[in-house]
Amino acid sequence: MAPENTLAAFAAAVESGYSHLETDVHLTADGVLVAFHDDSLERVAGHEARIRDMTVAEVQAIEIGDGHRVPRMEELFEAFPESYFNIDPKSDQAVEPLARLIERFGVVDQVCIGSFSDERISRIRALLGDRLCTSPGPRGALKVVAASLLWPRWSPPYGCLQIPVEAYGIRLDRPWLIRRIQRLGVQVHFWTVNEADEMHRILDAGADAIITDAIDVLAEVLAARGRSLGADAGGESP
Repeated sequence: MAPENTLAAFAAAVESGYSHLETDVHLTADGVLVAFHDDSLERVAGHEARIRDMTVAEVQAIEIGDGHRVPRMEELFEAFPESYFNIDPKSDQAVEPLARLIERFGVVDQVCIGSFSDERISRIRALLGDRLCTSPGPRGALKVVAASLLWPRWSPPYGCLQIPVEAYGIRLDRPWLIRRIQRLGVQVHFWTVNEADEMHRILDAGADAIITDAIDVLAEVLAARGRSLGADAGGESP
C-alpha cells in the first residue's frame, strides 16, 4: 500500500476504479500548492518544519516511505485529467492560488471545495463563481441543517454537505434528516468512514457519497450492493 497523499496512492485509487479523489492542499513558502493533510511532515517523515515555511523543493526532497514524495496539486491535475477532486484548502493563503490553479487547468466542473472555514468557501466561490461545487464550513452546515427543518424552500448555494456521522453528540446519519437535506437540492456526503458495517448503514440511510481512506473496503461494500465505484477515495491512505 502506497503512503498517503502520494502519486502512487492516488494512482492506486484510480486503477481500482474510483473517479473521485479527496485531498487537502497547503501553500509552500515559495507559493506552490502541495497535496497533503498535515501542516508538517512530522507524522509521516519525522520532519517538524511546517510546509508553509519550506520551499516546494525542500518539501519534495523529503521521502515518505520508499522513495515517495508529497506531490504538487498541479501534478495530480496533470496525472489524472479525467478524475474529480474534493479539495480542502488548509489555510487562507491557499485559497487564491487554488482558484488560479483550477482556472489554469480548466477543471472547475471537476472539483468540489470543502473547508472548516466558511470564509474560505465564500472567497473561492467569489473567485470561481456559481459553477463551482462547494461544501459549507461549520456555520454554513448548521444553516443547511436548520433550513432542512425550518425553511424547506430555501435553495442553499452549495452542491453538497460534507459532514461527520456525529457532531456535538448528535447523529447526523439519520435517514429522515438526510432526506430533508436532499430536498433542498444538496447532496449529503459523510466523512471519514472506513468500516464496512458503518458504510452499509450510511448507504442504507440514503447518503449520496462516502469519503473514505479504506478504498478496498468501500469497493467490497459497493460490489456487495451491486453498485459501481462512485464515492470519494480519501487521499490520506488509499
